[in-house]
Amino acid sequence: MARKTTDSREYLLNERSGRFRGVGLGSSDARARRKLGVTRMSANEPLAPLGRNPAELGFPPSPKDPRRIRGSYRAWRFTGVAFGAFGRRAYLMTVASGAARTTRGITVGDPLRRVQKRYPELKCRKAGGQGSEYVQVSSCTGKVAPRRYVWFGRDPVHSITVSVAPLE
Repeated sequence: MARKTTDSREYLLNERSGRFRGVGLGSSDARARRKLGVTRMSANEPLAPLGRNPAELGFPPSPKDPRRIRGSYRAWRFTGVAFGAFGRRAYLMTVASGAARTTRGITVGDPLRRVQKRYPELKCRKAGGQGSEYVQVSSCTGKVAPRRYVWFGRDPVHSITVSVAPLE
């Protein structure tokens, strides 16, 4: 079940620019630590915010264009948000904070039917499942700006992922 935060603040998750709480796609690990505080950064960490069970979030497929992504992989994990990074730059972010709201008003906990209304350009479907080692997860995904792709995972939404490469 998606969790709403008890934090009364609300933060813009700008899926078009790929930014959340002052950190975005292309940001350095130093900027992420400076803006978001305590973290774990490791190649062995799951791509999930601190304190969140990765299996409950539902994960998007891996980005489809690895040519744009270079360097060694690391996960940067903070409260409410995690970044996938190659080298020292973020290429993907997963937000699982009820305090996050996209530019079109979607937050963790919203039903996918609301996502479909606010993002008619996205494809909504079940991913994985039969013939796959992964459990079926309802999701909506697609391109929202040049080099910006979004994935809303589960129904109701448990996580929102933004990437520089397609997540289909």
